[in-house]
Amino acid sequence: MKLNIFKTVLLVMVSTALIAANAMAASYGKLVPDRDVAKTFETYTILDTHNYYIYGPDDLPHVIIAVDKKYTIVKKFWKTVKPDSEQLKDWIDFMEMQSDSNPGLAGSKIIDGNSNQLGIWYSRWNKTTIKTEENNEIKIYTPNPKQLIKKSIHRGGNRYR
Repeated sequence: MKLNIFKTVLLVMVSTALIAANAMAASYGKLVPDRDVAKTFETYTILDTHNYYIYGPDDLPHVIIAVDKKYTIVKKFWKTVKPDSEQLKDWIDFMEMQSDSNPGLAGSKIIDGNSNQLGIWYSRWNKTTIKTEENNEIKIYTPNPKQLIKKSIHRGGNRYR
């Protein structure tokens, strides 16, 4: 009798843990490197179906993202921008001058835990945390400032931008 109760309790606990882990995994996304995304940025193409955001100084952002208008980004560190092709070209030209050694600039798809594409990302940083919330809200974390400083110093620079 006690063994059956123990098995039942254990089964409920394991099931609950698996359900919780699955729900958490579905709420986190990732960046998926994609050459077509890089080409979109490198040809200075503006997507009318997306809102644009930058992280970093206005004249030299560290990251440019375009998020599908179906989603609302939680903008703690992101600045909303409305670039035209010329502005996008200026940013990317400056970013290319700053990343003259590996890793270079790259494009990635911003994907949620269910493999839905939320937007696109362009930067020399290819890792971040992406979390989906209720009501199509998403949190896209910016690169860690310590990583920015280390990468700048590693490249021979002495500035944090």
